[in-house]
Amino acid sequence: MIIIADYGAGNLGSLTSALLELDLDFQVSAVPEDVALADRLIIPGVGAFRPGMESLRKSGLDEAILNHHKSGKPIVGICLGMHLMATKGTEGGETHGLGILPGKVERLEASKSHLVPHLGWEKISELDWGHDYQPYVYFAHSYYFSPESSSSMKLSFFAWDGYHLPAIVKKENATAFQFHPEKSGQDGLILLRNALET
Repeated sequence: MIIIADYGAGNLGSLTSALLELDLDFQVSAVPEDVALADRLIIPGVGAFRPGMESLRKSGLDEAILNHHKSGKPIVGICLGMHLMATKGTEGGETHGLGILPGKVERLEASKSHLVPHLGWEKISELDWGHDYQPYVYFAHSYYFSPESSSSMKLSFFAWDGYHLPAIVKKENATAFQFHPEKSGQDGLILLRNALET
């Protein structure tokens, strides 16, 4: 059973529709005991880092998520959910995250050619999941994950004003998406299924 952790900041409509299209069994829950029983876990998210972490801690979902990760079962973070898996974030003031992915969440730098928030469709580099194409996916964010060290992670990137920033991060049983796979058509569905089955 897939559990979607509901901490009050999730884009649950699009995500549940995507899982239904993939014909996967899932449940949305804000109960830590349900997370403990999950075979696979998704941390969705739309919003800001500090309130997101405060909500996880208040509900007890933070410890349940960490225990799930330690069990070695697949865990997937999407957008804010990805950010909360980092060591710390700067949105709303520096705040400690779950620490699953070593690194820091920082604000995107705007320029004349790159506006913040970053909204829209972009091609990303492939993560070596056996596909010979560059997925085309949908982004909606103002902050990004900056890895502490890329040596222990597999990374896929998107281009941002001359830089390559993480679009997908994979470390052991954890996969995190900066974009929204549930809003990214067939490419997104393929990537989401692969993450849940890894």
